[in-house]
Amino acid sequence: MNPNWPEAFKNADMYDAIDNQQLHHTDPIEALEEAVDQWCTSGCDVSAVIREHAPFKITAYSHKEVSEDDYTGWTDRLIEFMSELFGDEYGDPDGSDYDEISREAIEKAHPKFEDAIKTLLDGANVWACDEVATVLLEAEEVEALVVHHDAFDMYPRPTEEDDEDGTQYLTLDEFIEQVKLGVYNDFDGYGVYATETHISNKIVYPSGIARGEIDRSFTHIAWYNK
Repeated sequence: MNPNWPEAFKNADMYDAIDNQQLHHTDPIEALEEAVDQWCTSGCDVSAVIREHAPFKITAYSHKEVSEDDYTGWTDRLIEFMSELFGDEYGDPDGSDYDEISREAIEKAHPKFEDAIKTLLDGANVWACDEVATVLLEAEEVEALVVHHDAFDMYPRPTEEDDEDGTQYLTLDEFIEQVKLGVYNDFDGYGVYATETHISNKIVYPSGIARGEIDRSFTHIAWYNK
């Protein structure tokens, strides 16, 4: 993911680039690829399509957080419902203004009801989202993110539990700096270009980095020791 993109964008949960009715993508590049694909036919010149329809806008969304006001409002409504239910079943049949449940009892019960609601909803999946940021990409950046990466196989980055090779992950800038300091060299191993979520099969050696042969369309390096 581009380090120059806003933090709110990079930390978002979902992304969209074609105004979908439902959000499908957790990776902005996947959303961008869908936007490009809608204009492409079999065998089309992807770069030409991108230049024709640029700029492309990617919108980022984050899942809503349940507010304290929501919890308080739900508690008020639940107590009101319980009071009405009690009144209907056990209240004065003549419908007097007599309060079956005292104000003191309601005030005492309110925090317990609210805690119960929070316990009930703890860990519940929130699907509703708010728009948090957008980025507008010109043709050159879209080509770098979509066309260039399509030339290489991309694999999901394994979790720590599944990574049996002890792979080291660095941002591209961190790797460049470490190469300058002599931390990495061709005799120790090799790297492959990557993104924050995926690994490519494009190999990179420290000697190439030292010569300035750097592919800035990727943001990370996955390093494998010999």
